[in-house]
Amino acid sequence: MTATTAAPPPAPAYPTGLKRTGIVASGVLGSFVYFITLLSVSLALPQLQGAFSAAPDQVAWLLTSFILGTTAVITATGWLAMRFGRKRVFMVAIMGFTLSSLLCGLAGSLTEEVIYRTLQGAFGAPLMPLGQAIVLDAFPREKNGLATAIWSAGALSGGVFGPLVGGYLVEMFSWPWIFYINLPIGVIAVLGTWAFVPEIARDRERRLDWVGLIALLTGLTALTLMLNRGERLEWFASTEIIVEAGITVLAFYAYVTHSLTTIKPFLDLGLFRDRNYVLSLFFVSVFGGIVIMPTFFLPILMQQFGGYSITLSGVLVAVRTVSYVGWSLMLSPFLDRIDSRLAVGIGLLLVAGPTWTMSDWSLDIRVWDVVWTSLVQGIGSGFIYSPVAMIAFSTLPTHLRTEGMSLFHLMLNLSSSIGVAGMFYLLVRYSQINHEILAAHVSPYNELFRLPGGSAVWDLSQPSTLAAIESEITRQAGMIAFNNNFLLMAIMAVAAIPLLLLVRLPRR
Repeated sequence: MTATTAAPPPAPAYPTGLKRTGIVASGVLGSFVYFITLLSVSLALPQLQGAFSAAPDQVAWLLTSFILGTTAVITATGWLAMRFGRKRVFMVAIMGFTLSSLLCGLAGSLTEEVIYRTLQGAFGAPLMPLGQAIVLDAFPREKNGLATAIWSAGALSGGVFGPLVGGYLVEMFSWPWIFYINLPIGVIAVLGTWAFVPEIARDRERRLDWVGLIALLTGLTALTLMLNRGERLEWFASTEIIVEAGITVLAFYAYVTHSLTTIKPFLDLGLFRDRNYVLSLFFVSVFGGIVIMPTFFLPILMQQFGGYSITLSGVLVAVRTVSYVGWSLMLSPFLDRIDSRLAVGIGLLLVAGPTWTMSDWSLDIRVWDVVWTSLVQGIGSGFIYSPVAMIAFSTLPTHLRTEGMSLFHLMLNLSSSIGVAGMFYLLVRYSQINHEILAAHVSPYNELFRLPGGSAVWDLSQPSTLAAIESEITRQAGMIAFNNNFLLMAIMAVAAIPLLLLVRLPRR
């Protein structure tokens, strides 16, 4: 008798043609509408502050509440999708996000606006991880790079559309239009998802680890509040920040202890047995905490120190996103054939180089300086995100993909919050130190004030002269603080490169 070998299992069928186009477009649109709101609401904050007669720290809750809502739900997105179906959860998320956007535009008080913004963040949380997972599942595993590039380029286009179109609508009409632009896009995304996106197999028996969820949610909520309110409350000089820090430590300790001792933890521990996936969480944290940081700092720098208008600042910030989207699309056909480690390393260098040169900027911030650094940083970002996603999911089992995607985006959001909070703390701290050093040189004994003609221009006995010197010292101290932050970001980006040697390439 001759031995017979079992036939290999048939390869999974993937959609093609119009079906695949509809799936990809639906997944991209759902994430696109989230990015519009994420990056454009800050443009309307001055109008919102005036409309609701709010103090700066009160209106800041409109950003904090959105982040809290997103953080709270994104932790459970993987379980929700596996328990109730990914398509169903994605549709509910788009509908809830669209409706809450309408409510945000109709809000009549700051309290209502904060509540609706929290709902908007909660419903928007699944849109990024599930949108990317939907697009990934429309392609074979060997085309993960192409799928990731298509999703990231399409979704992050909201970073261009939002600031440009949203800023124009706010200036021409009023702040509610920053939310109303989501309505038609949300309706189209819901119809596309209903018509094209297939449902995945549901695990109806999967139970929720309530202890793990509550511990993780409590820790993330306390950490998010601490990071977003720490600078305004002078960090650990505030009792609130101390309490939030204590809750964070205790909640995360409880979560880790419980996960290691329970049979079915909230997050499948199989995720952390994949070395590539664990390393990808580190690199996506670098991406969120360092690589995209200039997007937050440049508008402040250009408006406060460069004298740029809001509209021009928005256009210049959009240059970086346009560069990222364009390069991602150009690179996408080759992503599945290049070494992901090499791509990420090149990207980190392309981000670090311009950021290093930004540490030498003066108060004379030229448009060309902003344009070329943003262009190169955008190209560098295109080299990083998609290859990091490939590292994460090239070896991860398919049944862990949805849950892994949720954790992947949670780390992206969390690292962005930590990066923003940390860099703003350093910005304030550096400004204070620089101001003290520079002010120490303002003295009648300084030779600069005793030069011929100098005493007539800079008469230190005149209040107007002292006020002018104080203003200039404040501007110079702030500019030096920005320089220090840019230098630190460049060093941290380069320092992450050696860890790429730990990544294992998947078998082709």
